[in-house]
Amino acid sequence: MANTLREKHPEENLHILVAKRNSGSFTYDGIELGGERVCQEVEEEIEKLAKAGQDIKRLSFVGYSLGGLVARYAVGLLESKGFFEKIKPVVCLPYSKTLESTNSQQNFTVCNH
Repeated sequence: MANTLREKHPEENLHILVAKRNSGSFTYDGIELGGERVCQEVEEEIEKLAKAGQDIKRLSFVGYSLGGLVARYAVGLLESKGFFEKIKPVVCLPYSKTLESTNSQQNFTVCNH
């Protein structure tokens, strides 16, 4: 998926982070711990990009199966920290119908698969 996106969008308009902290046997740690790791990885990457002078306006999460559940948990953590006050979330998860209905107060752009 990352390669397809890179082919369609110029590098200066798209930054792809493939979360790595849950690779290998770390997937057995569960959704909560996995979501916390992804949340931290996203926060660190956004901070790094900001220090490099890049202005991030939108952030997409793509996940499937366990990855979708971990991504959804990470989105919830980021939202609870006020992360999306400055960055618009574009959420692409197999469970996004549930996300849309439970977060009706938020301005989420939902991408259903």
